[in-house]
Amino acid sequence: MTNIPKTRITFVQTGDFHLTNRHDERWETLELILALAEDSDAQGVLITGDLFHSADAASRLRIDIKSLFENFKTLTFFIIPGDHDQFGYQKNSSYGINCRILNDDPFTACEFHDLDLVGVPFRKQQKAIDSLNGVNFNRERPVILLLHGTLFDPQNSWIFCDAKYEDNFSIFWDDLKRSGTTYAALGHVHTRFVVMNQDNIVACYSGSPVPLDAHDDGPRSIALVEFHVDIGRIEVSRIDTGGYYYLHKEYYLTPFQENTEIENIMQELKNMADPHCKLDVKLRGIAAFEHSQILQIQENLQKTLAEHFASVFIRHELKSFGNLLDNPLVARFVEEVIEKNQKMSPEYRNITLMHGLKAFKKGLE
Repeated sequence: MTNIPKTRITFVQTGDFHLTNRHDERWETLELILALAEDSDAQGVLITGDLFHSADAASRLRIDIKSLFENFKTLTFFIIPGDHDQFGYQKNSSYGINCRILNDDPFTACEFHDLDLVGVPFRKQQKAIDSLNGVNFNRERPVILLLHGTLFDPQNSWIFCDAKYEDNFSIFWDDLKRSGTTYAALGHVHTRFVVMNQDNIVACYSGSPVPLDAHDDGPRSIALVEFHVDIGRIEVSRIDTGGYYYLHKEYYLTPFQENTEIENIMQELKNMADPHCKLDVKLRGIAAFEHSQILQIQENLQKTLAEHFASVFIRHELKSFGNLLDNPLVARFVEEVIEKNQKMSPEYRNITLMHGLKAFKKGLE
């Protein structure tokens, strides 16, 4: 039989599960994602590091993962170690007959249909260039590079990640260009889904598929990656996993405008209602209300929004200046600051008001 090349090859990209146990939400999310991959007619699953939270978890859950993967016979799994499970994959340990652990040093290369896959395992206190130095992949075939680390954009800034990920197995854009990479499947950044397309290279962080802590803000996602080999096009789509997630919102209140602002905040949050969302709201700024009124506002928001979200936590860092704002001169100062600084961000306008009101309070004592 003639082996007819596939013109479209589809992967689901995910990672950073940090599995520790079976039958918890992380495990259930993994099962959901694999079912989604199968339903999407994907041929492969790219797991870009930290499938497990530790080497011990990798050892304890190996048989369970093997059984799970082998239930999805139409999928082929490609896994690289991350910083947490770097030492979790032993040479002779199998994670399924349809699973490839890309753990060779400095990298593992393999063919999959009409693509080349290259996995670079995480190495502490190294840079990706240490593994890719001198490598020049076959530019006649698309090359998928799996990496777990911090990507620098072409301007060498950290637009892709938060400060806590800084300089952890650094990946430089120029190294991707020199190596002949077509698509970089990246792990290590939990907080968000990011795609960059430049210099005929596409790079993607899919983010963690479940919230690992309250800092993983917003709906969780995976990437559906489609290679149209015949026309040389790559399409990357974000797919939400549908589980619970955290959402943090921060609002600044303005003296004498609080009632209108609270109504607007309430309406905005109601429009974002989601039974999967754990909402955390912080109210900041300056209020013309007394402290007891502030607490009442906090309680009303909590009560009204509770039916629209999985959970609601309202907190405030509002500053009340008591009767000071009843002084006509002080009230006029506040109005002038607001009127003349419409284009200023609420945060900086609040700082201006705070300094002025503190000066008034001290001068009028």
